[in-house]
Amino acid sequence: MTMTLAHPAAEDLGRFVEGTLDDAGRAAVVAHIADCDECRILVVDSTEFSKPNTEQSDRRRWLAIAATVVLVAAVGTFTYSRYRDPLAKVNDAYGQLRKRPVEARLSGFPFVPWIANRGPNDDTDVPLMILQGEAANVTELRGKDGKTLHVRGVAHLLSGDTETATIELSQAANAEPAKAQYWNDLAVAQIAARHPDAALSAAERSLAIAPSLQEARFNRALALEALGKRGDAHQAFEQYLATDRTSPWAAEAQAGLQRTEP
Repeated sequence: MTMTLAHPAAEDLGRFVEGTLDDAGRAAVVAHIADCDECRILVVDSTEFSKPNTEQSDRRRWLAIAATVVLVAAVGTFTYSRYRDPLAKVNDAYGQLRKRPVEARLSGFPFVPWIANRGPNDDTDVPLMILQGEAANVTELRGKDGKTLHVRGVAHLLSGDTETATIELSQAANAEPAKAQYWNDLAVAQIAARHPDAALSAAERSLAIAPSLQEARFNRALALEALGKRGDAHQAFEQYLATDRTSPWAAEAQAGLQRTEP
């Protein structure tokens, strides 16, 4: 991500999207977003919601969108999709780990085994160092909208800053309370912070929105186990296994079922 560029004023980016920026200003913005993924994301996201006020602004707006589309094509669809998802590189690096850094399931992240005990080479775990480096890049994102708070919170969590992760994921979930994934990832952070009561509440909030969300089902069982509610945890693991008996996560749920045997 480009961090050293002088970004255009927010007003200029807004006028660019609206199509009301003059030719010189529009050219300057186009040149800037050719190299700045952060502003390019803002521009393209904004065009999805902006409505022109006049026929002239409509034409200029579509010229602005066309210029941005050309830039997207220049960097490649696959590459640009990764710009649109700030956690894409983090997710890839996570998938290369020998063991995952948090026990609970983050939304959309691949399976990596959970190994509770640290090994002798953990301090020089190269894949983990790569993951933390990618996550550190994401923590530099600016913004207080729900999406930015969410990705930044996940990145802080994977960087090892559980306290900041919990704060930002809580803010993200409250900013966009209908996002089941945000509540689920808050539950992950609360489990990592050893706040099982809060984790259970967040997991159940996630399931109230999306009852079939597998990550939240798994995390609810972990939270109940951490609370010492063995019977409830056992039932929760059974409920998870009723819909997943073949994935690697199912093997861990099966182990949880055995740990909580009445």
